Amino acid sequence: MYPLVFENKFYSDSFELLKIKNCIEQCLDLQNVNYTISFSDETFDLIHFFSVNDFSHYSKEIKKSVKKVISLLSCEEDPNLRIIKGKKENNENEVIYFIEKSDVEEINRADGVLVPSLKAKEFLLANGITTEIYTFFNPVRSIKYDLKNNVLNKAIFRYLGINEDSYIVVLSLSYEDYIALNYVNNLALSFPMLKFVLLTTKDINKNFFIKAKKIFDEKLTNIRLTNIIDDDIYASLFYNAKVFINLSTTYGNDQELIDAMFSKTQILTLNSSSFSDIAIDKENCYTYNNFADLKKGLNQYFNGLLPSTIDGGIKFSKDINFKEQSEKLLKIYKEVLEEN
Repeated sequence: MYPLVFENKFYSDSFELLKIKNCIEQCLDLQNVNYTISFSDETFDLIHFFSVNDFSHYSKEIKKSVKKVISLLSCEEDPNLRIIKGKKENNENEVIYFIEKSDVEEINRADGVLVPSLKAKEFLLANGITTEIYTFFNPVRSIKYDLKNNVLNKAIFRYLGINEDSYIVVLSLSYEDYIALNYVNNLALSFPMLKFVLLTTKDINKNFFIKAKKIFDEKLTNIRLTNIIDDDIYASLFYNAKVFINLSTTYGNDQELIDAMFSKTQILTLNSSSFSDIAIDKENCYTYNNFADLKKGLNQYFNGLLPSTIDGGIKFSKDINFKEQSEKLLKIYKEVLEEN
């Protein structure tokens, strides 16, 4: 076994993709599996892709004997990497999610597909994916968020240029979700005492930034839009954040939910925003049917009127064992390669 963990430089500023890629590499390191990241190395026998576009373009250039796997539904917030589309039918308030036929055909050429949850697997099956689908959740090393005595503890405050006593709220939403941008503006106006940090990918989403500037009140000083790539800065952000809010009205990011749990951050999320098996209302987070209720929940939590679910998140995240997941990845590779 000698896998290639594929990297497309075009997506080098997508922190979702980089986190997943790094996780795969760490799993292989833990299992003492040699791998390559160079497409020019012609000795690899399996290639792991992280986007359908890459798979469609590059998989045709490799030998037929090379097995191909692809990770899906872990970067749905990034418009350059997502595969899920939405359309309104009959009732204008109801959105039907689907995968385009051309993408389905490409995915079915793979020898294996990795998805982060059973709900994601069910969604692929319902949309015509016939290749083997494996549930594999990208684990997080808990030590990454153990920054109590680490020099990186306060790195995020310097990075964002904010005071160290700031009450940080991390926000996540789909980069083209302009409805949710209005929610961000509303929160920032309603809670001027809080610092809202919106995770995004700047270089490939200039239209998003332009739209955000038009929507956000020009007087606001408590919103930071940032394209964090550095893993240590990202860890410092979640370590110091008091609340993580998923505002996406379309697709959620399961990985960020787990990051928030590992870093002992309170989670509030719109329950319409994910195919997640992870968010369990009142156990490890609070889920809301609409923005108005979520905003009320933030106000209650900030004022000590809503019990914390952080302990439930810690318990849940501890069940995601890095060693077991790395063994599972190795098993998937062996099955795809038809090794004993």
